[in-house]
Amino acid sequence: MPAPQSADKLTREGYDDRSLYCRMLGHSLPFKYCRQTATGLFCRKVFDCWHRKLDVAPYIKAFYTEEQIQAVLRPSAPKMHSLLGLIERAKEQE
Repeated sequence: MPAPQSADKLTREGYDDRSLYCRMLGHSLPFKYCRQTATGLFCRKVFDCWHRKLDVAPYIKAFYTEEQIQAVLRPSAPKMHSLLGLIERAKEQE
């Protein structure tokens, strides 16, 4: 494993060549995928998945604002709540 980058020498693309098996998707992915998902922010599981290979916290703090970090780490609504909302919207459209 290559030596980790020091916090003062981090670049956004610095870890992009490293890959890891994604338990959510079921195959290997590069760090680039984890640092920028479809939302434009990092994957909420990046700390869980990468903590053994990279010191992820300094990277995230260097390239994302506190508001972005909190938005990603904020607990999502329970599935039942989401399903009930979808059902209510479907009823309203009838």
